[in-house]
Amino acid sequence: MKAAPKYRHLPVKLKLHLIIMGTVCTALLLAFAAVLVYDHIVLYETAEKDLGILTEIFATNAFPTTLRQPRQPRIALPLIKKERSADM
Repeated sequence: MKAAPKYRHLPVKLKLHLIIMGTVCTALLLAFAAVLVYDHIVLYETAEKDLGILTEIFATNAFPTTLRQPRQPRIALPLIKKERSADM
């Protein structure tokens, strides 16, 4: 109870300001942490979904052509490079 004498002689208005500021800062920190956790989870799920889609596209388009027609990947590579430059 050594902290009580420090605040005993402060005006009530200042004590209320300190309580309100402490409460608001705590609420803002909790909200900020919640937003960071939510954003991290959504980013991870989105990246996982995008990677799954890309691997499916790659497996569907590239793998069968390498087994059937060995020259086909050489033809497809410039097309992929053109698509990549068009997206940027």
